[in-house]
Amino acid sequence: MWIVVVGFLGILGLFTYAGYRRAVSEDRAKLRYREALALLKAEPRNPDLRQQALARGRAYVAIARSDEGDPLFDEVTLMNDISAVSAGAGSAPLAEDTTEVEAKLRTLSSLKDKGLISDSEFELRHSQILERI
Repeated sequence: MWIVVVGFLGILGLFTYAGYRRAVSEDRAKLRYREALALLKAEPRNPDLRQQALARGRAYVAIARSDEGDPLFDEVTLMNDISAVSAGAGSAPLAEDTTEVEAKLRTLSSLKDKGLISDSEFELRHSQILERI
């Protein structure tokens, strides 16, 4: 009788430990996904951060999804999360972006005219500013 009880408790312990490990993995994956979303929110136009958030979201969903879960629903949910933290990334009017770029270029020209930066430094910074448009 005691052997059966001890065996049952051992099996129950394995299931409990497996459930605990899964919960820890799920919590860790959820935290990594939330961190990726926070990074993307800080830089919503960064495509690498967008891909990282999607990859981490997929990893989290793979752990958290039940057998009855719909992968398509999960994918839509992830894209909604990513779109929500990226909201407004492309909605700024072009005039504001242009004004900001023009101001940076004027400042750069002023630094060059005053002899504070070399011609090569001016060209490098000038091209970097224009690449961001």
